[in-house]
Amino acid sequence: MKIAQYLILNNKKTDSFQGELWDDIWNKTSFEKLVNQLTVNPIYWRLKKLINKSDSILEAGCGFGQWVYRLKSQDYKVTGVDIAKNTIERIHKLEPDLDISFGDVEELPFKNEKFSVYLSFGVIEHFESGPEKVLSEAHRVLKGDGLLFLTIPYLNLPRFINLGIAKKKDGIFYQYLYSEGEIVKKIEKSGFKVTRTVHYDFLSAVKRDFPLIWKLLSKTVVRRVEATPVKNKKIAKHRKSILESEKEPNFFIQEMLYKIDSYILLIEARKVGK
Repeated sequence: MKIAQYLILNNKKTDSFQGELWDDIWNKTSFEKLVNQLTVNPIYWRLKKLINKSDSILEAGCGFGQWVYRLKSQDYKVTGVDIAKNTIERIHKLEPDLDISFGDVEELPFKNEKFSVYLSFGVIEHFESGPEKVLSEAHRVLKGDGLLFLTIPYLNLPRFINLGIAKKKDGIFYQYLYSEGEIVKKIEKSGFKVTRTVHYDFLSAVKRDFPLIWKLLSKTVVRRVEATPVKNKKIAKHRKSILESEKEPNFFIQEMLYKIDSYILLIEARKVGK
C-alpha cells in the first residue's frame, strides 16, 4: 500500500518544481553541518560495511553532495547527479573537485553497467507515476550483482490510518509513503533481489505518529545528536579531521527504539537478470 502527500505552494511552480523546491531547501542548509551529521547516521555506517575502495559508486539524487563529499574524502570513487541546478552550482563553488553534475534519475547520462553501487536517499518516492522508471535506470547502470542501497519514507499502520482518513489531493504532488511490502515488490519486479530491509528514525516517526507525545518529549528529554560543524568556509581544508572522526558510535539505544516506531526504511538489494 501507499499514500500520496501533496504540498500547497503560495507561488506558482513549473513542472520542474521538485528541482526548484530542493534548491530552496538546500539554499537554507549548511553543507558543513550535513557532512558532519553523517558521523552519527547509522545508515552511513551500514553503507561503509558494504562498500570497498575499488567500487564505482553513484548517488542518484545527491542533493547538496554531503554523501559524495564524505566518501570521496576517504578515497572512494563516487559520482553524484541531481536535478537541483542552483544547488549543483553552489557545490561546484564549494568543492570543485567533486564529480557532481546535473542529471535526471529517470534518464541517467551513463553507459550500461558502469557502477558497482547505486545510492538513493529519499528520491524514488517523489515520482507521481511511480518509481519503476528510476529503478529501471538503476538496474541498467549497475554491474552484475551490483548493490542497490536506498531509503524511502515508510508507511506504517498509524500513518496509513491518519493520512488515509485525512487524505487530501489539494496542491502539487510531493511524495508517496510506501509500505515495506509494496516497495519490496516494486524493487524486485525491476530486476533486483532484496537482501535486507531495516527501519530507522524513531524521532521523526514519533513526531508524525504521536504529535502530543512528541511535544512532551521535545520539551524534556529529546535532543538531536549532531556532530560539531566545521566552522571554516572551505571544508576541503579539513579532510584530515574528518577522517580522524571516522569512529562508529554505539547505536544500541536507537536500534531498540526503531523496533517501536520508525519513519525511514532502508532497502538493500542486488541486481539480478540482464
